[in-house]
Amino acid sequence: MRITSVCFPLVLATLLAGPSVAAGLEGCPEVSLVAKALRGLQEKPWRSLSVAKVKEVWPTELFGLDCSGDVCSSVESRGRIINGRYECSEIFFFDVKRNQDGTPKTELRNLVIHYSAHQRREVVEAAKLLAGATGLPEAEALSLGRESHQDFHWENTAEGSLSGLSVELRQNAGVFTLTFNLSRYPK
Repeated sequence: MRITSVCFPLVLATLLAGPSVAAGLEGCPEVSLVAKALRGLQEKPWRSLSVAKVKEVWPTELFGLDCSGDVCSSVESRGRIINGRYECSEIFFFDVKRNQDGTPKTELRNLVIHYSAHQRREVVEAAKLLAGATGLPEAEALSLGRESHQDFHWENTAEGSLSGLSVELRQNAGVFTLTFNLSRYPK
């Protein structure tokens, strides 16, 4: 009897407080896993990142989108697409080049992450987490969410390249969606 009188209030308080972390939308990967994979990609020269290497580290399954034979210039996840609108997914774009022996070689050029949630605060937090994984200077990452569309550019000194990030927040049918568009350019 004593255990019940102690446990019941704890269980009731937990239920009334609600979840400590907002439950994600069905079909959306946990944003922390995406950020971890993104950080792993950022630590490598993008010129060395082929489709196969990206597939190895990415937490969601990626499917060929624009392929010619066994060479794809883009791959995507198919997490949450509602009425043709991407709510949670990732799309990677590659430059297709030729090695000296004529075999195709792919190099990561651009990636777009769509992440959706029921509250704007959740997609702003996701944007900041993802931005931190890219190496965007912290002062700039803190400004995310102040406007519905923001653009950033910075230098990657280790690789000698420039990064460009476009972040867009929008609401449609009660769902807030983040579009996180990251590119890397030779300097």
